[in-house]
Amino acid sequence: MSTTDDVEARARAWRHGAHTAVCDVIEPWAHGTIVRATRHPTYYDFNLVRVEEDPAMSIEALVAVADEALAGLEHRRFDFEVVAAADALRPGFEALGWKTLRLVWMHQESPPPPGPDIAVREVPYDAVHELRLAWYGADFPDQSALSCF
Repeated sequence: MSTTDDVEARARAWRHGAHTAVCDVIEPWAHGTIVRATRHPTYYDFNLVRVEEDPAMSIEALVAVADEALAGLEHRRFDFEVVAAADALRPGFEALGWKTLRLVWMHQESPPPPGPDIAVREVPYDAVHELRLAWYGADFPDQSALSCF
């Protein structure tokens, strides 16, 4: 495995770990995984169809997968892990009115600069619910975060 492959695998593992920590529905499908956080139905990042390989499917067939997997939600979302597969399908999704974007996860190779020693610990997702509400309110004071989180 090359260094690039290792970095990509670690980035995917980090993203999959976030899904595992938050989502209560994690189901395999033929070309990836369906993840849902049923207590957070409007949180797009945790309610989606993860496409982990080239599905070799039509846009219509993919949309049918999302319609079934994400039934009851106001949105449909795919996260493609294979850029070439996503790029080939992008024009078809856009023709159907879907919003598309390429998201890049970055990895820092060098150690962080010196700073204060601060104890950091991982906590359950729901333990910081009030903090997420406060952050959302700071960024969007005219909106209610209750439906988002």
